[in-house]
Amino acid sequence: MECFDIRDNGDDQMTADDVSNRILRYSDLKEMGVVNNRPTLYRWIKDIGFPQGFMLGPNTRGWFEREVERWLESRLVTTDRSDLDRRKGHRDG
Repeated sequence: MECFDIRDNGDDQMTADDVSNRILRYSDLKEMGVVNNRPTLYRWIKDIGFPQGFMLGPNTRGWFEREVERWLESRLVTTDRSDLDRRKGHRDG
């Protein structure tokens, strides 16, 4: 995974803050299993609030790892059986 740390803390050891400030590229998102292809990524940015990120160069976009993690956490949903039944149109009783 190719990640860039935007801060140099003066030593070779990474702190928790350093990890959360890493910059991820598309290949990192794909390797992490966040997204499988670019069209899906662009659709998520446009339609469901995935972080837009920022341009690292003319053809390269980056995302702060912390923003991606927050978005992923916001998408986590716990589902119990009653939720599944309700979504499928089933009724209790």
